[in-house]
Amino acid sequence: MSNDVNVTVTGYVGNDPGLKTTAAGLVWTQFRVGTTRRWRDTETAEWVDGPTLWFTVKLWGEKARNAVDSIRKGTPVVVTGRLSEEPYVFTRPDDAGEPVSEVRQNLTIENATAAVDLTRGTAKYHRIDRGEDRQ
Repeated sequence: MSNDVNVTVTGYVGNDPGLKTTAAGLVWTQFRVGTTRRWRDTETAEWVDGPTLWFTVKLWGEKARNAVDSIRKGTPVVVTGRLSEEPYVFTRPDDAGEPVSEVRQNLTIENATAAVDLTRGTAKYHRIDRGEDRQ
């Protein structure tokens, strides 16, 4: 039994993914996905947008290569994978202009699967050649 928290998120890609390689030769990529809750206010009958929640999506191997070839900033996507938090240090100036650092948490979807959200448009599928030179 696993204690992993798996999530599915729909949203829009916030940056173009770029292919990276580890020291061991494994390829990976990451990109940000923003999702905004939207609901109809029962009193005014108008749509209301909540705050945008941002996730970092990490893909490895063929999934990373396919994402770099298929996804661009602004692409509507559906992402599913293991949710985790990664700490990072955020530095900002205080009122006197001196740097102040604080530890924040980044929501990350790891070992993810990503696809274009077909409720927002169409996509063309292209099978890739999985030759010996690919990882």
